[in-house]
Amino acid sequence: MSTTGRAYGGVPAAQRAAVRRQRLVDAATTLIAEHGTSALTVHRVCRQAGLNERYYYESFPGRDDLLVAVAEDAGARLVEALVAAMASAGPEPSAQATATIGAGVDLLVADPRMTRLLEESAGHPVLARLRADLTRTLVALIQERGMSSLGIEPTPEVERDAAFAATLLLGGLVEVLTSWRAGTLPLTRDEVVARCVETFLLIGDHAVRER
Repeated sequence: MSTTGRAYGGVPAAQRAAVRRQRLVDAATTLIAEHGTSALTVHRVCRQAGLNERYYYESFPGRDDLLVAVAEDAGARLVEALVAAMASAGPEPSAQATATIGAGVDLLVADPRMTRLLEESAGHPVLARLRADLTRTLVALIQERGMSSLGIEPTPEVERDAAFAATLLLGGLVEVLTSWRAGTLPLTRDEVVARCVETFLLIGDHAVRER
């Protein structure tokens, strides 16, 4: 009799497979943080995850599939943190910016692996494509929430300008946070957040005056 799909200990097979998949993603994220993407061999990932190699191929036909999963997992966690921060903050632009930037900073502090993954994504063809996708998502999020909190009516011209500002702000924020995590910007967590918020608000105020 086939045991495919059978539950063990009350846990369905699909759920066990999902748990194994996440263990492999977490293991790969750790290896990238410690040694770069070149460390992602089947043997090393499975050893890090504490799983038999057959479980690797259960979830990932190839190395690029694992890289995609790692990037998508990190991106989903980032977007989830930012959206939750926006939802819990007050509607004022300063409150929105402080909560959102603070959430991004806190995620990098809580999981230092994210910083190395961010660095690696710039030069890897698979990760670079996914980084571009995530950038578009974040730009759209910043653009929409920024116009909403500033009370700016969306028109094609406004949306164009807002997309430019959001792209500029996001790119600068990434560089600041990368440098800060590397220790080249001697600032506290609160100082980093405050200075980034100040820049966001200055650009937002300029956009309002231009209307």
